[in-house]
This record gives sequence, C-alpha cells and structure tokens, in this order.
Amino acid sequence: MNLDVLQPFYPDFVPNQVLTNTQLNQLRTFLDEQNRLSRLRLAGRGIVCGLTVASDPAGGAITIREGFGLSSDGYMLQLSETTYRQLHAYSDPDVNDNGHPEYLPWQQPDHSQIEILELIDAATMAEDPPDDARDITEEDVADRVLVLYLELEEVNLKSCLVTSCDNKGYNVHLSPRALLIRPADLAAWSTCTPPT
Repeated sequence: MNLDVLQPFYPDFVPNQVLTNTQLNQLRTFLDEQNRLSRLRLAGRGIVCGLTVASDPAGGAITIREGFGLSSDGYMLQLSETTYRQLHAYSDPDVNDNGHPEYLPWQQPDHSQIEILELIDAATMAEDPPDDARDITEEDVADRVLVLYLELEEVNLKSCLVTSCDNKGYNVHLSPRALLIRPADLAAWSTCTPPT
C-alpha cells in the first residue's frame, strides 16, 4: 500500500443499509492509512527499541536481539531474539506483471531485483528449508548491511463451501525478513522522506 496517494474519503453508513465489500474495504483502507500515517509522522520509521545485532561470522552466526520498529509503510515490526546460522538468495514475492519487484529500493536500473541474501533461523530450517540454504560465511557478511524487511503477502482463502461463500477473499500475512544487502545497492534511496 502506498502512503503517497491517500484515500481522501470514508463511507458513512445509514440504518438498514446492505454493505458491499467495496464500502467495507474503503472504510478499512481509510482507517489503515490513517493509523500507519500517524505512526510514521509522529514516531518516524526504523528501530524504536532493541533489535541490536551480534555478529560472529567466523562462527557462522548472526543474532538479532528482541525489539520492535516501524517499517517505511508504517507497519509495526516485532522480533523475539533470533539466531541465524544459514542463508539463501532472497526473491521478494511482491512483483508486478513483468516480474519486477514492486518495492523500488529492490530494483536495479533494468528493473530486476538487486542481489539479496536472507538469513534463515533454526525453526525455518526445521519446517521448510529452502533448497539453496547454506551456512553463513565471513564473505557473506563482510560487504553487506543487515536490513529488516516486512514482507506482505496476500493469501487467497479459497474456502467457498457448497452452501456458502462467506469466507472468500484474502488474508494479508506479514512476515519479517532479515536480509543482507550491499550498501551501494541502497545508496540511492533516502531513509527519511519529508512529509508532503
């Protein structure tokens, strides 16, 4: 969701009105934008508390300590203390019709995604290990910075029963990702955009 173009209205309901999905989504969008925008304008973005990093690349481990912060879109991001020992190549699932990443800081001049490595914790390795997972090395960490990214993914409910389709639609899953990125790939992007 883009906070540069805000929905400038919200629906006002009347008694006995049958509400449509459009009206309900307009209300949700308005409230969501106001909530996230107030966080960004009043608190800013970035780390609010904790989220310190302890790196031991020689031992093949990176630990992010418990904390929380605000994403650049105003979403709350919270992590418990997590130690990562593996990583793999990351590909953002939020892409446009051409397969290019929607998140502009991830785009190269040819619109393909920059090279990103995702840190993987023990729980992910036990449940659903990526095929290309490998141990963290000193070379992986030497020329990269750690970026926490909140990935949003729409999951289709697909639960239309014979008698009812009341549970149609999507759930939006928010998943924090610990990413290693070269500083030069992010240099062109401002970390603070003044309010307009």
